[in-house]
Amino acid sequence: MATNTPVNFFRGNPQYGATNVARTVTTAALTSNLVTVTFGSNHGLSQVGSLISIQGVGTSYDGLFPVNSFPGLNTATYVVTASNIGSASVTPNGSAIINSGVTVGGTISNVAVVNYTAIVTTGSAHGLAIGDIVRVNVGQAATDGTYVVTSIPSTTLFTYTSATQTLASTAITQGAFGKYPANYTLAASTNGIVTNAVFSNPTASTAQVNLTINGTAVAKQLSIAANGSTFLDIKQYFATTQSIVVGASIPQIDAQVSGITIV
Repeated sequence: MATNTPVNFFRGNPQYGATNVARTVTTAALTSNLVTVTFGSNHGLSQVGSLISIQGVGTSYDGLFPVNSFPGLNTATYVVTASNIGSASVTPNGSAIINSGVTVGGTISNVAVVNYTAIVTTGSAHGLAIGDIVRVNVGQAATDGTYVVTSIPSTTLFTYTSATQTLASTAITQGAFGKYPANYTLAASTNGIVTNAVFSNPTASTAQVNLTINGTAVAKQLSIAANGSTFLDIKQYFATTQSIVVGASIPQIDAQVSGITIV
């Protein structure tokens, strides 16, 4: 006889992931549209595209980014298009939370947008699939942000829907993408139904949220009002070992995805 059990599949901040590394930021610099932040201690990471949330460092530095590189044991870089800022101590220290569950990410060599479809060329095989949620950052407003992958033309190309109609093919010398890891994976020999999701935005700016269940986009670029919340009534089935993934445009978004498991 099947047993139905109410369950909270995921509650928390999706940008931080199930595992993360938190560090203080002691020094920051911005040179040729590349930020270098120095942490108070070693980070122990190497995956390009790891999602890093920076807060309390400064207007030009704060936000959510895929890491462009880890040049040292206590440093990381990411792309910001802005005027140069000389290296300076961060007082009081800022914070960095790095989603250490990211295992798929890399550099980007070219971007373009054709009829609202962003086309991204990666520096090596990207390892993505249709329905993955990715964070892209190359310093182009037409392509940067958090999106659901819509097609995989090749091992070094992926696409998603952009709000911009056209962007000419542009070579990229620095920039990265990172795939959001699963926020919840259903246990073996178990089935589930997602019944609802709640997203909260505590900031003064509108944000967007993406939600996928087993690679199917249940919410894509869903707008969450400033200082507001949005509730979704879903009723979506998913099967054993399948996953739920949430990805947002800003690091402050909180999410709760609930439902039942069937054993």
